[in-house]
Amino acid sequence: MHKMSKKGASLRDIAKATGLSITTVSKVLNNASGSAVSEEKSNLILKVAGELNYRPNRMAKFLESGKTMQIAYVIPHMFFTNYSSRASFSQIMEIYAGAVEYLAQHNYMTNLIFSPPGNEQDFLRSTLLSQRSVDGVIIFSGDKELDMVNEFKAMNIPVVTYDWRGPQYQISSVEETPMAGVMQAVKFLKEAGHTKAGYLSFSDETRGHQAVLRTDVIADMCKANGIEILPEFVSSYIDETDAYLKTQKLFKKNKEHPTIIFYPSDHSAMMGIRGLLDMGIRVPEDVSVIGFDNAPFNINSVVPLATIEVPRRKMGENGASLLLEMIDNPQQNEVKTVSIHTEFIKNASVGICKK
Repeated sequence: MHKMSKKGASLRDIAKATGLSITTVSKVLNNASGSAVSEEKSNLILKVAGELNYRPNRMAKFLESGKTMQIAYVIPHMFFTNYSSRASFSQIMEIYAGAVEYLAQHNYMTNLIFSPPGNEQDFLRSTLLSQRSVDGVIIFSGDKELDMVNEFKAMNIPVVTYDWRGPQYQISSVEETPMAGVMQAVKFLKEAGHTKAGYLSFSDETRGHQAVLRTDVIADMCKANGIEILPEFVSSYIDETDAYLKTQKLFKKNKEHPTIIFYPSDHSAMMGIRGLLDMGIRVPEDVSVIGFDNAPFNINSVVPLATIEVPRRKMGENGASLLLEMIDNPQQNEVKTVSIHTEFIKNASVGICKK
């Protein structure tokens, strides 16, 4: 085994250890396109590079290509301000993981940045714009963060977002399209004999979020397929605790209740199930429940939750792919929107209607 260096080896060191030319070593370690290096030689170079603690010289690459090979991934502080946002953070990080994995495959480092409250823009100017430290920026969401798009463009730094308002800010974006998953769920419910439904939606205070479209699609799909939406079982909520209370209020107030109730997030659906069970209403025997996300914390649901799955890692990958496309084609100014389709996941919280 080759002796490892604390400082890391150079291309010359690896060439000497493998008996190959510096050019051949460089082609392999820099993933040069069209390089005809055999698999045997490539594997040897990679093995020796690891043993010698080789680290790519990013400054040299920048001087050669004009690229820093670094991407900033910006998440606004609002996702730490209340329990509802913190509870969904695992999902946000799944999107981040998908982006990081894709970028790493293309030799890009990803810098995770949390923009602080109050001075988001000044912070991003000092960390990203003052020295042009990145080749591109992924902004997960955030009004003030998205407002900076023109400043990034002025520095020839492309921007991609997962916020549904991307087109409004002239930013290319990746967003979920709930239609496919909701249609699958409604079709299942129709075949299972369900004819009356209700749903909770996000309150007006959170209508800036993409997820508000989920309940709109649910209402439209139900009506189009002969499932009546009972207006007395339509309500909004502020957070997951409020979803529990609103669910109980609806079912206490009205004698005739629907056989299916939708929630625009898994966390609110889980709280809704708890609210129903605490009232002695069985799930799914009396009321079926469907959430939205297929979130990791679903394993904590009292009744295994049926849900509309959003492929978050795929969202992350698509955002990263879109950004690299923009980096490689700087003259392309078209604002693109990539749509990610959802899928219905059947589980124990939905059943056959027995009414």
